Amino acid sequence: MVRWARLAFDYQRSGNYVTGLNQLPQFRDVSNFNVGVYMQQTGQFLEEDTLSIAGTFAKYFSSNYMPDKPYGLDPRTAALIGVGYRTAASGAFGNAAK
Repeated sequence: MVRWARLAFDYQRSGNYVTGLNQLPQFRDVSNFNVGVYMQQTGQFLEEDTLSIAGTFAKYFSSNYMPDKPYGLDPRTAALIGVGYRTAASGAFGNAAK
C-alpha cells in the first residue's frame, strides 16, 4: 500500500527510486494536506494513525525524516496532514467518513 500511496499522492516528487526522483517543493503543502483528507475519508484511520503512517513513510523514503519530532515528521508536514484530516472530518468536502 505504501508504494501505491506514494505514486498516487506524492505530488512532491516525480520519477522513481531506480532512475531518480525530482523534488517539486511547490507541491509540498497540497500533497500533505491531501494525505490527511484521503486518510480521513477512507473511514479507516484516526488522525494519529495517519501521522504514524506518514512518519513511517518519511523514515524510509524521505530525506527530511526527523526522529526527534513527533511521528518523525517535520512540524510543517505534520501540521498540514492534520489540517487536511480535520478539514475532511468537518464535512467540508461532503459527508465525512465516520
